[in-house]
Amino acid sequence: MISRSGEIPEQIFRQLRDCPVVIADLTGANPNVMYELGLRHTTGKVTIQIGEKGRLPFDVAAIRTIMFKRTEAGLVQARKDLSKSLAANLDTGGDPVAATRIWFEAPLSEREETHPASEETASEKIEDDSPGFLELLAEMETGTQSMTQTMGAAASVIEDISAVYTDATARIREADARGAGASARLAIAELTATKLNEQAARLEVISGEYARTVERIEPGIQYLLGRLADEPDQLASVPDFPGQMKNLCEAARLSIDGSNAMRANAIEIGKASR
Repeated sequence: MISRSGEIPEQIFRQLRDCPVVIADLTGANPNVMYELGLRHTTGKVTIQIGEKGRLPFDVAAIRTIMFKRTEAGLVQARKDLSKSLAANLDTGGDPVAATRIWFEAPLSEREETHPASEETASEKIEDDSPGFLELLAEMETGTQSMTQTMGAAASVIEDISAVYTDATARIREADARGAGASARLAIAELTATKLNEQAARLEVISGEYARTVERIEPGIQYLLGRLADEPDQLASVPDFPGQMKNLCEAARLSIDGSNAMRANAIEIGKASR
């Protein structure tokens, strides 16, 4: 899309260096894209990764990436996720990846020459801004509530899909009773497909939200359990934690049962659709 005359590689390198925002589609791990992404990471500027599910290269899988499915609903959701990411990162600048931090840190030889006393003083000034115990606990509680709501929304969509099929069946029976023939059945099938597309798009968004909620809860739980194992005295400050964990486990069991039931329903819906 660059209209200025000149050498293409040189122009691209300048864009990678100077543009305030770069969006990198890593689907299929195109070698040129991977090389350009590496160059971009040396700038420390906002870089947002997107990639099709199942086709993301392992080398950059640790970097937060907007994953999408190449379906109509999947691309709509990807656009929403990309908009949110742009809004958040344009304000804050985002967090630099490890490669960027290493690129800008002082060489090892310079750090070895630093006076020990000055290093100690500097470390004393650095405050630990990582999430605290209670913050992680609050995040876990919020995530658990979100999971319950998401499962409720998914169940509602499944009910709506069942209602679409019930309505379609009644319409077909009515059409057959009056001898409307194949043309009427085809019209009903097309109307049913349109309604199902709408519900399928809703279900895909909800499924993505459910997956993100699980990813959001899990690290906090692992950290909290590890802290309690190392520092059991912490339990005195959060006496309700064991009960909350029990409730979370119960919610997880119900979610698994609900997910399995939803999967079984989806398989039957697929058969009916075919």
